[in-house]
Amino acid sequence: MNRLLSGEKIGSAPLAVLLGITLIVLLGAPFIFELLGVNHSERAMKAAVQIIVFIILAASYDLLIGYTAIISLCHSVFFAIGAYSLAIIMQGASSGWENILLAFIFAGLFSAILAGVMALIGIRVKNIYFTLVTFAFAFGAQSFVIKLSEITGGISGLTFDEGMPSLLTEKVQIFGGGEYRIYAYYLIFLVALALLLIMLRLVSSPFGKVLLAVRENEFRCGAIGFRAGWYKAIAIILAAVIASIAGVLYAGWVKIAVPNSFLNIEIMLMILIIVMVGGKGSIYGTVVGAVIIVLMENYLSSYLDVLFQTDFPERMQMVLTDPFYILDDYVDVVPIKYFFNKNRWALYIGLFYIFSIYYFRLGIVGKLREIERLKMAQITLRGFFEEIKGKGAAALNKCFVLLKTIIFLSAIGQMFTGLWNLNGNNGEYLVFSSVLTYLFGVFAVSLKGSASKKGARYEG
Repeated sequence: MNRLLSGEKIGSAPLAVLLGITLIVLLGAPFIFELLGVNHSERAMKAAVQIIVFIILAASYDLLIGYTAIISLCHSVFFAIGAYSLAIIMQGASSGWENILLAFIFAGLFSAILAGVMALIGIRVKNIYFTLVTFAFAFGAQSFVIKLSEITGGISGLTFDEGMPSLLTEKVQIFGGGEYRIYAYYLIFLVALALLLIMLRLVSSPFGKVLLAVRENEFRCGAIGFRAGWYKAIAIILAAVIASIAGVLYAGWVKIAVPNSFLNIEIMLMILIIVMVGGKGSIYGTVVGAVIIVLMENYLSSYLDVLFQTDFPERMQMVLTDPFYILDDYVDVVPIKYFFNKNRWALYIGLFYIFSIYYFRLGIVGKLREIERLKMAQITLRGFFEEIKGKGAAALNKCFVLLKTIIFLSAIGQMFTGLWNLNGNNGEYLVFSSVLTYLFGVFAVSLKGSASKKGARYEG
């Protein structure tokens, strides 16, 4: 069965557990949400659909960036083609399954044609130049959709309800409680599962091995008889067709096609981040990355609202300002309350991205597999954690260098300001605070010295 579906090994027991939990939760999402009494079940179901769709979308993109080393910034264009294909076909159409089937066919063919044109360009234009071409193509497509408002609806997009089959819009009551669009959800789930299994089989086939060879050394791959350009073209076309199918599925759930939801550059960046966080070059990595990123995008602001609904920002402000009484007159200079705010959820997501890329350069899946290989080689994890600790010490060392500079400049500034206003109201406090700042700087430098000894061998 493993050889029939996929030859790619999971390679890590924790990863297998994560994948199993994800499969079980997504498979029984409507029933699990109802049993747990989840508030705002419509929002939870939309998040589940987003996870499913972005798994497929990111996995198709991983065929390019992870397996073939093709960096494209127009993958969201094919996602939008699928959405607009369904929306345009549904305008004024009678309800029927033929509309869905026609949308799949048209989106796939149109995406294949455009991807073929991109592939011809990609054969002749390589590396960063191809990336710039795709970036220009993405902006051109967005401008085209907005300007062609007679067909696409412009910036407002297209909405549709009438053309959808009644089975996909029907809501079913579960356990005598909430109502869910079960049939639409499981259609999306089954199609996405089939596509995921196809991609798993594809990357483990001889075709996938050639893609890996092209990624590692395109010139040597051509020297042994493989036409690397054609393999890259096929990968681009396959990725585009799968992305367009994902667009049809998601548009069928939200029943709207707008540029901000399908064609925005933020969608492209989200796909890229999912692949990088999960681990490029692994279909399983896109599953883990999609779950983490989609949940953060949907629920982080709510959790921050619960966390920061007390007077925590004000208390934090007092803790930072109390040691330096003069700062009480300039509390706006340290806008702590603006950072500890639910509306700053994007800031925390950005910090998570930076942390994950810095500490998990192979992605989460790559790091889990690396730990598993260490276990298989009978190497204890103590060395692994010592390495993490040493890298943390090296980073702390750099932070202390910056902190020392800031503290030194602050102490000098406060000293001169205090001497200038020595006869004023706050002059003596400024001089006193500058002395405290200097003492704090000495203490920080002593910590820096102990950290630098641990982190010196990790700095390069």
